[in-house]
Amino acid sequence: MRAKVNLLPDEIKFEVVQEYLSGGFIQKELMAKYNILGKQCINNWIRKFEGCKPIPKLLMTKNSN
Repeated sequence: MRAKVNLLPDEIKFEVVQEYLSGGFIQKELMAKYNILGKQCINNWIRKFEGCKPIPKLLMTKNSN
């Protein structure tokens, strides 16, 4: 039986990837911060968003309202 997974929106996944790649956090810290259960999630998201440009936070907040 598969474990229950967290379904986070792509915007949050991208934010997690940006925080990790910026060097400010290690994966375990981000897993705790965002309540991510899967050990490979962040690595999978890195591959998913490879080559994407960072989205400015101002733009993200305008689009989420």
